[in-house]
Amino acid sequence: MKWVNFGVFLSVFILMAGCQDNTIHPGRQVAPNKKTFPEFLSGTWRGDNMGWELVIEPNGSISSAVVAFGQTRMEPNKKKDIQGKGGGHGAYEAGDFVIEYDTENREITISLELKDIYMYMVEAELKGSIEYLISGTVSEDQKTIDAEVLTSMNLAYFTPTEETSSSEGKKKFEQTGMFQNREGEGTTPVLFTKVTDE
Repeated sequence: MKWVNFGVFLSVFILMAGCQDNTIHPGRQVAPNKKTFPEFLSGTWRGDNMGWELVIEPNGSISSAVVAFGQTRMEPNKKKDIQGKGGGHGAYEAGDFVIEYDTENREITISLELKDIYMYMVEAELKGSIEYLISGTVSEDQKTIDAEVLTSMNLAYFTPTEETSSSEGKKKFEQTGMFQNREGEGTTPVLFTKVTDE
């Protein structure tokens, strides 16, 4: 497999996803026990890095999140269709968004799953999944979360072969690269600040 130029492909896909005309499809969400979820955590929390944003409901569910990949707003267990510039298109499908909070140590853990990613441009396709694990400590004044975001990527990219489909004249693609985190990679510090209450 070729590994050259994957960074270029990934950058193009991320930029394309940031310019989107999208459609949301219905789904369900996962929430903890409302009786034990602290009220101060509900609201919108905005990160200082990579465009992150979390919207936490009073019942402890995460209703939406702007994730780092494409800085795209996703909702749990919903699919979003992406329309980019230059004829590119694709779709993200989210999995569960789960939040846990340790009241004694003020420690919060959030997991977000993009279980199915597909992006298409004229000269490349991208397929795979991404999982985010956000681990942090809530400040004593309950206004910030000092967190680290662990990103686990499993993305393959495909480029056209010289052959085309004889029936429709469409390009055929073959896998020419793979992007996966190596051990010790993929962790980014993010400071979340509460910007609104729900």
